[in-house]
Amino acid sequence: MKIIFVTGNDLRHFHMVKCFSKYFKNFKWIIEKRDININHKRLLKNSNIYKKHITNFKKEQRIFFKGAKNFYKKNLNKIFYLDRNKIKPTEFNYALLSNINEFKPRVLVSYGCQKIEIDKIKKKTLRCFNIHGGLLPKYRGVNTNFWPHKNFESDHVGITLHEITNRI
Repeated sequence: MKIIFVTGNDLRHFHMVKCFSKYFKNFKWIIEKRDININHKRLLKNSNIYKKHITNFKKEQRIFFKGAKNFYKKNLNKIFYLDRNKIKPTEFNYALLSNINEFKPRVLVSYGCQKIEIDKIKKKTLRCFNIHGGLLPKYRGVNTNFWPHKNFESDHVGITLHEITNRI
């Protein structure tokens, strides 16, 4: 079965594709290169707790997902890149649709990319799922596993897998 992965460009995203690819050998991978957003930069500048979290997170990610970079390098021929800073959301969704029409997957799994406008890319034969790095609906948005700790709700750390619909 053909599958398209749409991810961000962090090691945890590479690791997810590596894990799924054990079950889905015929895949295409769209990586959205992204930069730190404005809120993230502001928090890094103004919050020592947040700065420590990000520093530790990056360090632990390199240790925990150390094989992910090699997997990424072995699959360069399956990767299509998009740069969040250079394209608008409509262009992002158009690029997804173009890749879907060309590759004809049965499943799309996203993790760590911008919002997908499902009505713009949906095909009858395509099932679309998103992996969200936080427990929905309480912790939505970005850096969703930082906020539960900061709010003394460490039991709210986790991930959510959901089918992509028009509703958020």
